Amino acid sequence: MNWEKDEEQEVFSLLHRCKTLVLATTEASGEPAIAPVYYSINSQYKLDFVSKAATLHIQNIQNSRTVAGAVYEEGESLTDITGLQMQGVVSQLEGDQENTARGEYLLKYPSINQHPTLYKLFEKLPIFRYIPHSIRMTDHTPSGIRRRHWHS
Repeated sequence: MNWEKDEEQEVFSLLHRCKTLVLATTEASGEPAIAPVYYSINSQYKLDFVSKAATLHIQNIQNSRTVAGAVYEEGESLTDITGLQMQGVVSQLEGDQENTARGEYLLKYPSINQHPTLYKLFEKLPIFRYIPHSIRMTDHTPSGIRRRHWHS
């Protein structure tokens, strides 16, 4: 992305503080669909998530890997929201990439390890990677309304 160092840190920090990525996909009929997923992030701004292959959003991704995504912090008033709106592609991970991503996911969500049934499900679920190529940031905090946009 074409950002300044302080902007990069601000985006990275926001992605680390948040847990939910809302994916916007398109059904074969052209109808829009959204799905919230928990994600982990690596140092290259790639967001990894697990999901059942039979879910609507994964079926849609198999038809079109290009999706929009949103991550945001909620606040108590209209002036508290800060978030990212992204465009990118999703792919399923395999092999070493999958193993590394699973380890990073467990670091962000250690409670998975504390529930044997949940851990068994986690081990069986495919893991996917969302790679944004465009990020828009909206910041309505008291420091002032700001909007910024970056492309890779």
